Amino acid sequence: MVAEIPKLITAQGYRPQAVDTGIEIDPLCFALLRQKTVQEHLQMGTRLNRSARQFLIDCFRRQFAHLSFAQFSRKNVLWNNQISHIINNGLPLHCRA
Repeated sequence: MVAEIPKLITAQGYRPQAVDTGIEIDPLCFALLRQKTVQEHLQMGTRLNRSARQFLIDCFRRQFAHLSFAQFSRKNVLWNNQISHIINNGLPLHCRA
């Protein structure tokens, strides 16, 4: 048996939060997120953080392929400190759009 997707009503003029999300899906995603426990939200955040860090490291590896492992590791420590600072304090003013 397939569960029926509820029809959620949106206010007139409502716009989805992301450009690649339809107006029908956006409220459903938020409804599903509201059903998650605090623990599930924390796990989602942890996975997102880990994935973002790994993505950055992979990008840096490609950009700095000429560095030795030791040189890259030293740079990686600096980047991790900078990333942690941004996560904890937000972007510096000169980087904000």
